[in-house]
Amino acid sequence: MSSPGLPPDSSAGSPTGGDPGRRWLRRKDTGPSLEELEARIAEQTAAAERFATLRAAAEKAATEQAAERMIAEETAATALRGRSESDTRLAEAQARLEEALQARADAEAALAEAVSAREAAEATLNEAYAAREAAETVAQEAQEAASEQARRRAAADSSAAAAANAREAAEVIAAEQAAAAEEAFAQRAAAEAAAQERAEEAEAGVASYPGFTLHPFDRCFTCGTAREAGDGLRLFTGPVGDGRRTAGTWTPDPGVAGDDGLLDVPTTWAALDCPGGWAADFTAQAMVLGRMTAHVLRRPAAGEPLVASGLLRERDGRKFRTATALHTTDGELLGRAEQVWIEIDLARFS
Repeated sequence: MSSPGLPPDSSAGSPTGGDPGRRWLRRKDTGPSLEELEARIAEQTAAAERFATLRAAAEKAATEQAAERMIAEETAATALRGRSESDTRLAEAQARLEEALQARADAEAALAEAVSAREAAEATLNEAYAAREAAETVAQEAQEAASEQARRRAAADSSAAAAANAREAAEVIAAEQAAAAEEAFAQRAAAEAAAQERAEEAEAGVASYPGFTLHPFDRCFTCGTAREAGDGLRLFTGPVGDGRRTAGTWTPDPGVAGDDGLLDVPTTWAALDCPGGWAADFTAQAMVLGRMTAHVLRRPAAGEPLVASGLLRERDGRKFRTATALHTTDGELLGRAEQVWIEIDLARFS
C-alpha cells in the first residue's frame, strides 16, 4: 500500500527486505498462477496476431488468384479465337483444293479432245499442261496450309487445356485460402469474446469494490476513495471469480500523466500496487506493503481504457503474497508485479 498522498517509491521493488533468517512456508496455490494467466493472455494475443497475418495472406492470395484467373481466361479466349481462325482457313484451303481438282479434270478433258485434233489443240494442250501444273502447285500449297492449320489447331487445343488446368488449380488455392480466412475469423471472434468476458468481469469488480463501504486508507494515492480525479489514481478493484482474484476497469486521468501524456514508471508501479492488497482483502485485516517487484512493459496513456487485476497467492501468518497485472481492454500486458503484504494493528500503526 502506498503512503497516503504520495506515489510509491520505485525502490520498493528491491528484492531485499524482511528478515533474511526466516524461511517462509509456501502453500500450494489453489487458483491459477500468474504465469498461467500470462500464458492465456499470450495465447489470445498470438491468436489475434495470427488472425491479422492470415487475413493479410488470404487477401494477398485472393488478389493473386483473381489476376491468375483473368490471365487464364484471356489465354483461353485467345486460343479459341485461334482455333476458329484455323477452322476458317482450313475450309478455305479445302475449297481451293476442290477447285484445283476440278480444274485438273477440266484440263484432262480438254487434252482428250485435243488428241483428235492435235494441230488445232496443241495450244490448248500446252495451256492444259500449264493449268495442271498450276493446279498441282495450288493443291500442294493447300495441303501444306491444311497441315499448318491442323498443327495450330492442336496447339490451340493444348493451350486451352493448360488454361483450364490452371483455372482449376487457382480455384483450389482460392478455396484453401477462403478456409484459412474463415478459421482466422473464428479465432478473432474467440479472442474478442474472451476480451469481452474480461471487461465484464472487471466492471463487476468495480461494482463490488469493498473500499466504497469500508476503507482503512481512504487517502491512498492508488485506491483511496477520498481522492479526487487527478489527485489520485482512483483505481478500484473488487473480488471476482473464486474470491482470490480482484479486477476493475480503470482509465488514467490526465492529471496523473506527464507532459507526454503517459504515466511515469513510479505511477505505473502505484497502479500495480493496491489490486494485490484488495485480493488479500483490506476489510478483513489492515495491511501495509512489505515488498514489491514489478516489470513495466509499456507506460499507460492518459484516457486509455485499462483493466487492473490482482491475485492472492498464499497467506503465511501475517504475510500475504499477491500478484497483480495491468492490461489494455484488448489484452495487451502493460505491467505485472509481485507483492508481500504485512498485517498490522491499525490502531498501533496510526
